Amino acid sequence: MSMQVCYSVHISNVGWTSAWCNSTILGDYHDQIEAIEMVVSPDVGSVGYQAHVENIGWQGMKYNGQMAGTQGQHLRMEAITMGLYNNPNKDFIVYNVYLPDYGGWQYRSENRQQAGTTGLSEPITALWIDIT
Repeated sequence: MSMQVCYSVHISNVGWTSAWCNSTILGDYHDQIEAIEMVVSPDVGSVGYQAHVENIGWQGMKYNGQMAGTQGQHLRMEAITMGLYNNPNKDFIVYNVYLPDYGGWQYRSENRQQAGTTGLSEPITALWIDIT
């Protein structure tokens, strides 16, 4: 079995995307991403992720397919962290976010590093995730 991470995002005025895997860019670079769900293949262990949301701040950790962010409230997701747990191979989860008013694609983040901003009212409008 090949290692993979699959994810879907909820985009303002669009709804949920289909689930895609391994480095697929989700988002349209314009409309804010409001929520995310993700899972990893069993050989990777499990995935935990946490969203920073407009007017809410950091939410609690979500795991293995749970929704992080909000749906139907039109609140932008501004930052995210994610990490692998119970990972027998010591793999890295890597990810990047697109911030339209802050130069586009940010620096690649990995293993629980923050991607995005807090306190700047900047929406994430696209992202990608992979496992290396």
